[in-house]
Amino acid sequence: MPKIKLTKSFCDGTQPPAVNGVLPPGEYNDTEVQNFQLRVLPSGARQFAIRYRIGSEKKRHVLGSYGNLTVAEARTHAKKLLGQIAMGADPSNAKAEARKAWTVRRLVEHYRQEVLPKLSVSSQEGYDRYLKANILPMLGSKDAAKVAPADVLQMFRAAERSARKVNKEGVVVSAGTTTANRVLATASALFSEAIAQGIRTDNPCSAVKRNPENKRERFLTDMETAKLLAACDRSPHRLTSNLLRLLVYTGARKGETMRARWEQFDLDGEVWTKPSHQTKQKRQHSIPLMAAAVELLKEMHAQNRAGANSPWLFPGRKPDEPVASPKRSISAILKDAGLRDDDMPRLNRVSPHVIRHSFATQLLSKGANITLVGKALGHTQASTTNRYAHAEHNPLRQIGSLLDASIRETKERLRQDEEAAAALAGMGDNVVPMPARKAG
Repeated sequence: MPKIKLTKSFCDGTQPPAVNGVLPPGEYNDTEVQNFQLRVLPSGARQFAIRYRIGSEKKRHVLGSYGNLTVAEARTHAKKLLGQIAMGADPSNAKAEARKAWTVRRLVEHYRQEVLPKLSVSSQEGYDRYLKANILPMLGSKDAAKVAPADVLQMFRAAERSARKVNKEGVVVSAGTTTANRVLATASALFSEAIAQGIRTDNPCSAVKRNPENKRERFLTDMETAKLLAACDRSPHRLTSNLLRLLVYTGARKGETMRARWEQFDLDGEVWTKPSHQTKQKRQHSIPLMAAAVELLKEMHAQNRAGANSPWLFPGRKPDEPVASPKRSISAILKDAGLRDDDMPRLNRVSPHVIRHSFATQLLSKGANITLVGKALGHTQASTTNRYAHAEHNPLRQIGSLLDASIRETKERLRQDEEAAAALAGMGDNVVPMPARKAG
């Protein structure tokens, strides 16, 4: 493990392990205090920790996140704890005992610090949204060890009611059932962590039955895709317009695209290589770029070099950070294209992920191989791509039409041959034999 004097400037400059080449997590031991270290998680989160040994058992104790603690504060705290360990104390055991009295609010704080940073950015955003809006208001003050299935069920039904939406005509545009399921999944993950921490032995979410869900089958037609690109051309939101265009041209996930860096692109070779820490499957994924995507990226690159010169394709307010999800401007562009409306049933609305689905559907409908489409999307399981298999109906129908035409043509030839044979046979019946010629 590399050793370096930990400073603010060093901590600010560290990159996630998959970027700087260090196997995850990146660990940097301080030269000032032995066994005091900075850990950089694949998500980019940084935390201070100490390493120590109790008998033959190696242990690590996390002090806190960089940002909540300064380097000086973390180093002072490390010295104190290491001194206590030398006297026979074990901070991990003391921490475990304290956890048994945690409220759900304290459990959520731990989950945000220790678990969320290890998840994808999109998962972090979703989990944190449900923790804040649904779980904390309903369960925050309760003892984490004593939350019962009835408490979870009450929260589940409340989430469903609050997410239910009805338009002016009284039509239910969102039943809230899917949102309630997501809240339940988040709570289940939270209490799974409580089990891992020894706070409880069961998961109270297991007894609550999820709502049935209708699978989303919304895909863009070629005309709708053209309308979306036209709306991007009209939009004053240049960054969001470019984001949506790139989604159309690549079929990439929105989160992967928003966090893409210029170093990932070989514009001359027309290839985008996504690092493992940014992909859903945690594997490096390279895709060839179509001409429209390369043209767009070259234009964006030239604008970036002339402006902020950010390492990110889509920089945020600070050039050294990626943009946060531009939900409002995305919604505005989709509404302008006629693809989203607040009164539309939820399953009919278009989202950035529908654009990804449409990329696959349109390729397959034009005869592309389903295995190659799966590779373009970064799927590791064929079953994932098979959800788009219905889109192969068009080329299969064209193939079927060729066979149908061949069969019809052959049948017609057979009919004509049979009619000709019958005609010849009929002519034979009407032939009058010529009298024989006399000899001599």
